[in-house]
Amino acid sequence: QLLLPEIATEYFSLLDEVEGRVHAQVTLAKEPSEADRTALAAQLSRALGKTVVPHVAVNPGILGGVIVKVG
Repeated sequence: QLLLPEIATEYFSLLDEVEGRVHAQVTLAKEPSEADRTALAAQLSRALGKTVVPHVAVNPGILGGVIVKVG
């Protein structure tokens, strides 16, 4: 049984923790521009006090705004 995938996942989780980084699932109604992505990451980082790495998904079914899931 290969443990490398589990070891890699745990390593990156520990690295994120040490570097004060969190990953956030972000859902928007439309595809953001690069400037919007940068601004969103900066605002989330300020709000959470950590460096936020946004993983953006587009769902035209939402009327507007942003859905953010962290942790």
